[in-house]
Amino acid sequence: MQKNPEAIRKFLAVTFRGWYDAIADILQTAKMVVAKYAPDLDPAFEEDSLRQIAPLLTQESPRMSTMRAETWEAIFTMFRTYGLAEPPARVDDLVDFQLMNGL
Repeated sequence: MQKNPEAIRKFLAVTFRGWYDAIADILQTAKMVVAKYAPDLDPAFEEDSLRQIAPLLTQESPRMSTMRAETWEAIFTMFRTYGLAEPPARVDDLVDFQLMNGL
């Protein structure tokens, strides 16, 4: 991230734009995914999956990928509980939204 933050910023912007477009027309997105990438999938299953995912993308903010500090802390506490993160680590050491500014 420190070597080329502008490339990462552009990648995130394009990724988020793709997700916004995808959830704007879930039925068409599901059909496209099945036709282009996963012909063995059931289109209804793919549509349902996208409907399940869509609210999670902007659950805490209309801006995609933004979560409140309290949410990060709750997730990190769960990680510690299950041994997935070392207790000395802090959320502030792992989460950096500087690249998100301006997206």
